[in-house]
Amino acid sequence: MDIKDKLIQAIRFAADKAMEKEELPTGELPQIVLEVPPKKELGDFATNVAMQSARVFHKSPRQIAEILQANMEGDWLDHMEIAGPGFLNFYLKGNVLLESFQKIYEAGDAFGNLPKKAEPKIQVEYVSANPTGLLHVGHGRGAAAGSALCKSPACGRLSDAGGVLHQRCRQPDG
Repeated sequence: MDIKDKLIQAIRFAADKAMEKEELPTGELPQIVLEVPPKKELGDFATNVAMQSARVFHKSPRQIAEILQANMEGDWLDHMEIAGPGFLNFYLKGNVLLESFQKIYEAGDAFGNLPKKAEPKIQVEYVSANPTGLLHVGHGRGAAAGSALCKSPACGRLSDAGGVLHQRCRQPDG
């Protein structure tokens, strides 16, 4: 689980905890969107979930932010600040990124690869020029992108085939 997922889960847990303690009325939290603030002094991540949930909880965004802040837990969280009308700015502990980099380093070339699937392979047709039309730069771009996708071990299900070749302006057989 990456740090954004942990943070979203912690916000949901804080809201659930506040509803359980009846600090917030029962309601469904809107989708939580985390952004990287434009300036580092505003934190590592920020969200406006308190402002988005004002209608759900019938409270001011600032009150919701204060309640969420009081109920937040996480050993990866250094501190959290409320900015403006109800933005939540999160500051992570310094070792969080170091741990992520260590995992990347330990995984080596396998980092980012999806596990192999038992499902049958898929065929990607990434070049199929119209034999009666003109070729343009988009066909070249499609060929490059399709070839790269099919050769990437990160896709998990490598394709069986690549481009379809149209020799002498004829459609391929079968």
